[in-house]
Amino acid sequence: MDRTKFYRGLQLTLGLLLMLFAGLLFAWSVFVAPIETEFGWDRAQTSMVFTVSMSVSVVGGIFSGYFTAKKSVRFSLLIAAVLIAVGFAGAVKINTLFGLYVFYGVFSGFGVGICYNCVLTAVVFWFTEKAGTVTGALLMAFGLGGLVLGSGATTVIALWGWRTAFLAIGGIYFVLLVVGAMVMRIPAVPVNSSAAHDEIPQQSVPDVPPRQMVRKHSYQLFVLWVVLTGGAGLMIIGHAAPAAIDLGASSAVAGFVTGTVAVFNGFSRLAWGHLLDKAGARFTHLLIGLFLIAGAVLSIAAFSSGSVFLLAAGFAFVGTVYGGTSIAQNHFIRAEYGMKYLGFNYALTNLSTIASSLLGPMVAGMLQTAYHSYVPSFILLLIFGGAAYILTLFIFRSKTAI
Repeated sequence: MDRTKFYRGLQLTLGLLLMLFAGLLFAWSVFVAPIETEFGWDRAQTSMVFTVSMSVSVVGGIFSGYFTAKKSVRFSLLIAAVLIAVGFAGAVKINTLFGLYVFYGVFSGFGVGICYNCVLTAVVFWFTEKAGTVTGALLMAFGLGGLVLGSGATTVIALWGWRTAFLAIGGIYFVLLVVGAMVMRIPAVPVNSSAAHDEIPQQSVPDVPPRQMVRKHSYQLFVLWVVLTGGAGLMIIGHAAPAAIDLGASSAVAGFVTGTVAVFNGFSRLAWGHLLDKAGARFTHLLIGLFLIAGAVLSIAAFSSGSVFLLAAGFAFVGTVYGGTSIAQNHFIRAEYGMKYLGFNYALTNLSTIASSLLGPMVAGMLQTAYHSYVPSFILLLIFGGAAYILTLFIFRSKTAI
């Protein structure tokens, strides 16, 4: 068997498994009820665990970019393994809310952030001829991690309790990280299977360091695009169930609507990656803007007509938009600013998640409280979609594709 072909398959397989477990952050909701029942904490207190873990994971991604560039993939993944082990082992022993914040929120969140950025950076180097598709597959695994691990954790919790579920997830993730650290690496030069040789330098894209990247006008416009489309996605992810209930849906139907967002968010990532490879960034970004507009219009129509079906359809469009935004970030940074600083540049751009979480879920909550309706939030989605479409025209004004 061709040695490089074998390594490519091995890197991708391990990458998919690690990204699936990195999605454990999205499985937090299945632990909320049993932990609240045991300790008597309220929803505001336990919700903060998710906020802490997500915020810290973004910071972990920045450190990962530095560790992977200055040290190695092995170093980054071993650090992540230690953090995950400490985080989950400590969380099992907690009896205070602060302890949960520290062990699950900080230690585990930081470990997930390091793993996420390191894996995305490393695997892409092995598949430069179809980097968008591979990135889409990795991020699809990440997006579906909460669904897959959440289902498994629910069963374990019912049989043996939440502490056993924590130990199981943390233990398996630790083993995978150690195996990944031993096996995964970045090749000396990017790999392209469609070339005459397996490992050759790709077409020249200037390697732009972070300090220069953030000064570029196109990058600043792109970050704004990411904040708008990402904020729209997080708005719906965070408010899908209560919006459906406000429309008159039962809890079961609201759960179905929430699941629809998760499925379209997860599975669409592979399709967006393939589209980026085939049609280019400009077309893909424009389509993401149009999908957001369509999702907003359907959501407004749902509240006007009282149709839960239209609401689910609108949210499916917005979930797809969020999946596309995740893929577009990695593709744009790689294509515009080169591979050398990809890990750090991507992690830096991912800080926009913090702004998106403020602009999307928090603003939607404020509007719903003020107007007792989600329609103003959906009108805001419509504005975001139009702005994202216009921003794309400016970002790619001198290009037909990237």
